[in-house]
Amino acid sequence: MRLIERQRELSLISDLIDLMGQGKGAVLLVDGPAACGKTEILQAVAHKAVHAGAQILTATASVLEKSFPLGVAAQLIEDVPEGGKFPFHDMVSSLKDFSGLFDAQENPPTNLVVDMYDQLTGIAKTSPVVIIVDDLHHSDNASLSFILGLARRAQRRPMLFVLSQQASCMRGHQLFHTELRRQPHCHYMQLKPLSPAAVGEMLAQHLGREQALRLAPAHTALSGGNPLLLRALLDDYRNALAVSPTGSLHDGSCLVPGEAYRQAVTACLQRGSGDATEVARALAVLHTSQSEHLAGRLLDLDNAAVERLKRVLTGAGLLTETGFRHPVVREAALENTPTVRRTTLHLRAARLLFHDGAPATAVAAHLLAAGEAQEPWAVGVLAKAAEDVLHDDRAGLAQSYLELALRESGDPDQRAAVTLQLARSIWRRSPDRALRRTLSMVNTFDLHDATESQAIQLIKSLLRHGMFSEAEDMLEAMVERVTAQTRPVSEDLRAFRLWLNCSYPVLAQQFPLTPPPRGGRDEPQAAPAASALLRATMLLYDVLSRNPAPHEIATTQEELQILRLSDATLEPLGTALMALVYADWIDSAEQWCKMLLGEATQRGVPAWIGVLSSVMAEIALRRGDVQATEEHAHAALSHISAEGWGVAVGSTRAALLRAMTARGSMRAAEALVNQPLPERVFDTRDGLHYQQARGRFHLALGNPHAALRDFEACSARMRDWGLDRPTLVPWRTDAAEALLRLERVDEGRALAEEQLGLLEPNQLRTRGMTLRVLAVTAPPRERLDLLGQAVQALERVRDRLELAQALADLSRAHSTLGDHTSARHSMIRARQLARACKAEALVRSFSDSAEEELKRRPPAVRPPEDKPLDLVSEGTELSDAERRVARLVARGRSNREVASQLFITVSTVEQHLTSIYRKLNISRRTELRSLTWR
Repeated sequence: MRLIERQRELSLISDLIDLMGQGKGAVLLVDGPAACGKTEILQAVAHKAVHAGAQILTATASVLEKSFPLGVAAQLIEDVPEGGKFPFHDMVSSLKDFSGLFDAQENPPTNLVVDMYDQLTGIAKTSPVVIIVDDLHHSDNASLSFILGLARRAQRRPMLFVLSQQASCMRGHQLFHTELRRQPHCHYMQLKPLSPAAVGEMLAQHLGREQALRLAPAHTALSGGNPLLLRALLDDYRNALAVSPTGSLHDGSCLVPGEAYRQAVTACLQRGSGDATEVARALAVLHTSQSEHLAGRLLDLDNAAVERLKRVLTGAGLLTETGFRHPVVREAALENTPTVRRTTLHLRAARLLFHDGAPATAVAAHLLAAGEAQEPWAVGVLAKAAEDVLHDDRAGLAQSYLELALRESGDPDQRAAVTLQLARSIWRRSPDRALRRTLSMVNTFDLHDATESQAIQLIKSLLRHGMFSEAEDMLEAMVERVTAQTRPVSEDLRAFRLWLNCSYPVLAQQFPLTPPPRGGRDEPQAAPAASALLRATMLLYDVLSRNPAPHEIATTQEELQILRLSDATLEPLGTALMALVYADWIDSAEQWCKMLLGEATQRGVPAWIGVLSSVMAEIALRRGDVQATEEHAHAALSHISAEGWGVAVGSTRAALLRAMTARGSMRAAEALVNQPLPERVFDTRDGLHYQQARGRFHLALGNPHAALRDFEACSARMRDWGLDRPTLVPWRTDAAEALLRLERVDEGRALAEEQLGLLEPNQLRTRGMTLRVLAVTAPPRERLDLLGQAVQALERVRDRLELAQALADLSRAHSTLGDHTSARHSMIRARQLARACKAEALVRSFSDSAEEELKRRPPAVRPPEDKPLDLVSEGTELSDAERRVARLVARGRSNREVASQLFITVSTVEQHLTSIYRKLNISRRTELRSLTWR
């Protein structure tokens, strides 16, 4: 490779070689950072010297041979060709004997050194001599002394000394350097990095001028003008070009440093100054916490020394003014650091940062990199850092911090706290794995030594996963602990007690955690400054135990809506959302939950998505949106496994079962019913939803007795638990529908009237449902009025499924009273709504009702007796709807009469007729009437 941008240097070399022809000697000291082209300069000297007929003696100093005295001098002696005029064999043997008998601190025998001087200067009497030493900074002291003495004697002899060095590595040899530089025949050559133009010229030698111009900026930026790094980048580029599918790489942005670049960086570090390499290592270690300013303290160097060594690394193309030139450089610096040294640096960096009051995440990053946390403060720092990174959704990093803390902690209480924190961080991505972490500490957990919040967290986890016996043992111990304490009940404990009442009422009754309530309410109103969880749980408790005023609900909602979604706030947010759902505040719940679910999806936290999707499934169910209910329920069950849900799976499966039943997918619904559930699911609030859904499934199958058993079981539990609120589970109207199927009308009416009396005026959805069921038991005129009220209420809350049923009932009521026009309009709306929410079972029931209505009404024109009108004959492909239209037209009904009787539009009748004519290959109504139907 032709040397680029080295014309002045080559000119000086030529001048010094010419001086040898005049019998004069010189010393050329070539200085520069590692891999900046010093070796190429030495090769150019050797090439020119050979052409000048000079004798060339070469040596390369190595850090591995620095302990051998006169090692470099021996290389020069050995380079003399055998058979010459001077007997060097004996001298070489003496040098080897000397290296074996003395260490590097001993001075070589004077007679040996003098003899070497005489012999080498004697060669110059017959021919010019060029002595080339590469990497002089790695030479042993004895060789440096020998070279200095020989260089002094060379001024009047045809001898040229060319010595390459890195000045930053010569700080231990200041005397040698000073003495050499003060010689009058010594010349100094400082090599600088290649300029951008030189980089382009070098690339042009291999890639062509046009491509070189395009790639030069990227190569310059990544190499810093270091020829070794530049050649490595060129190799990586050509390798990438070879494997490119198109055989071309169009711009410099695709230049990615590869293995050749990494190896070149490693070579620069290994061949450079040891102090500079240590600074590179320190900077690489400190980059972990963005604390590079601590490099001096980390290495016990003053700032001036660090800055000087940074300039050395910058000259070598490894650093820029802002840090490492490329991440690969930092990675190579770390890889080039022995494991023990790297661990030591990370631990020392952690201590420095901790004592400086740095953020926990900065300290923990070094502890994690070191893989050790034995300082007394280390476990606490790791736990704090885990909480901090969880706020940024870095659950994997939090888990790594906590696993290290758990491995290093020897304190039982501390281990319990860390285990629970670790379970919370794992829960984000895998609730079932979090459960296994929690269970690992059940047998060793000492409730008396644990904090109240730790005990509550563990009990909640056990209950959610159906481990009631273990939870009961801990609840018993907690009751003893609470009874014995004299201080006021904490907010955590108040929220926990309310949570038990709302979600696990059996255990709340079995293990009272506070004294019996006074007055009309179980708990006083939560203060505005109370914890978010207490406010949310209080709201849920109020909704399920009484009918709170709208302003109370609105105030708590406003207080909680300012919360940012996080692991700590997910429970209060989810609790508040369900409280709104149970209060029939569906609009508010839907808007809020959609926003939170969107954020959870954007941040990619599976457990959050699962929990909020479950809430959205319940909201969609109460909106009457069958398709959305099914989609959200499936999302909830896919993001959290059945094991991860535990007993809480009941409500999500309930929503899915209700949606499948409404859609008419009875086989899928039956398969879901046959799936096993956690044993204690029916001892929870979630179990109430599932039992209701199963009852609705039995009702849809035509098994009112089985349905009634489920609804009555709901009734018994809700009454016993003190949660008998129609907006939670409207078991009375469900049971009433089953009773009506069994022709027990009076009992059904009594239940509907009882439910109506329990509702507040603002609970419109449940009121509309109740009025619809009550209307079935009423006389025709009263039925019309009740259904009108039901439709108005359901229109306001936009529950399309319940509204469709109410409109269908209203249509039948109008038809019974002879108002067929109103009946038709109501049925059209009912069908549109049922189709919109994908309730196919309801659509089919509406069609069946229409058929029954037609059977009750005599036809306007009867066909001849010899033309029986059964079904369309075999071989036809008419749909059910087309058959119904064809049968009526064959009986002589007009299009308008058909539309009125089938509750469809005239346009729809005409479309059906067009299809019927095509399929039956006829062209007019009279032909349809003349067909024989089978």
